[in-house]
Amino acid sequence: MLFEAHACVVALANAAFEADPSDPSALLKALRHAQEMLEEALACLEPEVSNNNCSGNGDASPQQLAVAAAQEAHTELQNYLLMVEHLVQESGK
Repeated sequence: MLFEAHACVVALANAAFEADPSDPSALLKALRHAQEMLEEALACLEPEVSNNNCSGNGDASPQQLAVAAAQEAHTELQNYLLMVEHLVQESGK
């Protein structure tokens, strides 16, 4: 659930920033919150996957797919955060 919620936070933050791009620090704050949510989701999902890693048939379980998607989203969010941090530094806000 946290995984889906982080995406909503990012989408809402992007929409707010598009409507008023004068304060990129607000976007950065929201993205950091989304990152915390995503990291909490990963902390919950990863142990479950490692405990159930003995399927033996080679197919990824739904939990493994969820972890892979969350890890990919985390990487993308980290890259986006770096870009927004740079934007905040340039704007001086």
